[in-house]
Amino acid sequence: MGQETSPYRILGRVCCGGFGRATELAGVKVRALVVTLLLQANRAVPLDRIGQALWEGERPGGGPAE
Repeated sequence: MGQETSPYRILGRVCCGGFGRATELAGVKVRALVVTLLLQANRAVPLDRIGQALWEGERPGGGPAE
């Protein structure tokens, strides 16, 4: 059997793809979300962890993350 590769790349540029093509993900928040979810693959990711990854503990509007 051939070696399977992940359709995601998180070292260097954050990319996702398939069918032999990779697309670089634009936007800091999009990349942070995808990397956070990929690092916790096949597990539920708590909203506070996602919020912390996206806003570094500060929600939009200045309120603290719950």
